[in-house]
Amino acid sequence: STKLSIIIPVYNTEALLSRCLESLTAQTLREVEIICVDDGSTDSSLAICTNFASSDNRIKIISQQNSGAAEARQTGVNIAMGEWITFVDGDDILPPDAISLLIAATHEDNNADIIAGNITTQLPNQEISNFSYSKISCNSDEYISMLLKDLANYGPYGKLFKRELFDKACWDSNIPLSNYEDLLMLVSLSSVASKIIIRNDLNVYTYVLRNDSASKSHLSTTECQILFDNLSPLVND
Repeated sequence: STKLSIIIPVYNTEALLSRCLESLTAQTLREVEIICVDDGSTDSSLAICTNFASSDNRIKIISQQNSGAAEARQTGVNIAMGEWITFVDGDDILPPDAISLLIAATHEDNNADIIAGNITTQLPNQEISNFSYSKISCNSDEYISMLLKDLANYGPYGKLFKRELFDKACWDSNIPLSNYEDLLMLVSLSSVASKIIIRNDLNVYTYVLRNDSASKSHLSTTECQILFDNLSPLVND
């Protein structure tokens, strides 16, 4: 049985996509499915995915019109067969034992709904690890509070999510929020989770910072209001 579905929203990342896919196919834990959702790429990204799929039957490819990363992730979730789901961006990489470490963490805390590992940021000449505490167990309110105070990484990557959370959680992946739709998704999933384990002792994801990365940009006033309106029903006072 497939333990885990790895979902990659792919959009015009031809320069780094092969390195990303190599890091996924080389995982020490083999029982995974790798779902590449091509989000209307105009470069050779789709051809690169097809090439990898021809030699590895764990890779599935879906193509859709360009709808943004949040929609692409949801498309992948809709066909995912795994008990757990994780997301990887097409320009990032996983250390070889990332998936086996995360799955082992689910056995250590077998009633966890979300496992969040440590994310290392790779800059041109250095790597930075983001948070200093090692292991925390929290409920949904505590975790959401950490996310909103920027005390925990709010990206969708470097985490395992129980598949069933996506059937319970409710959020609009079409909301025009530039790069904060990730936070909205994570808060939505966390709001229906009963136990979240943060494992900053496990290095499970390398976030590659590029000049044109879709990383944190400042929200406009309108976007702040949209984010507030969507988060408010999910957050207990």
